[in-house]
Amino acid sequence: MFKTLVRTRRTIINDYTSRNGVSQTTVLLSHLKSGRTITQVVASESYRIHRLASRVYDLKQQGYDIASIPCLDATGTKYNLYRLRGANA
Repeated sequence: MFKTLVRTRRTIINDYTSRNGVSQTTVLLSHLKSGRTITQVVASESYRIHRLASRVYDLKQQGYDIASIPCLDATGTKYNLYRLRGANA
């Protein structure tokens, strides 16, 4: 009687959108293509992307060459800085 819609994890991830209806991966790619770097704090505050590493992974799966640069802040907390490199930039 009830049909169950089965969706893969990939489909669900690609459905994440920002407030204006644009996907988070599209927003992230636009930011990186502008030549800027991004961190989790910036992604969360500016774009409401709370799982930046997952969106970076999605872009890498699409063939984009994104560098992950490990960093330390003044308190010794580790974080990653992401930037687009190569012909994709």
